[in-house]
Amino acid sequence: MASVLACARQLAPAATVVEINEPGTLDGGDVITYGSRVAIGVSARTNVDGARQLARAVQRFGYQAYLCPVADRLHLASAVSPIGPRRLIGTRSGFQSLDSAGPAVAPKEVERLLIPDDAVAGANVLAAGGRCFVARGFPAAVQALTKAGESVVDVELDEFLRADGGPTCLVAPVP
Repeated sequence: MASVLACARQLAPAATVVEINEPGTLDGGDVITYGSRVAIGVSARTNVDGARQLARAVQRFGYQAYLCPVADRLHLASAVSPIGPRRLIGTRSGFQSLDSAGPAVAPKEVERLLIPDDAVAGANVLAAGGRCFVARGFPAAVQALTKAGESVVDVELDEFLRADGGPTCLVAPVP
């Protein structure tokens, strides 16, 4: 924990660092941010206490936080990812996690690019630099993104997919 904190402070010395205190647990794969919203998945790795701590912290910065149950997969971001402030890509299961937190988490003005549940790894998309990075082998995700006007790059991630990982697992964006 101390090494992660030291690294965070080195990468972004002017940033406010928020610590999640025990008994809270929080995993980055359970947090998605789009527009002024932060959806926090409550999963096997992120408990309610940790999610509430993060929710209080981000609300101080003007974000709206929502706790979303995750029961059938590793993380929230395993089945739904932000493409922009008003666009998400995900499976039915991923959107159900968001919807269970109430209608404000993904209202009508937030576009949903829906892909089949059996292509769940294609919902783990990293949107960065004007491109959407998707694990190779998920044509439904590529098609949905391309149809929405996004620039798509498919990346060979077979080894990461075996561990239920994807493009978002490989980065730690620092705004």
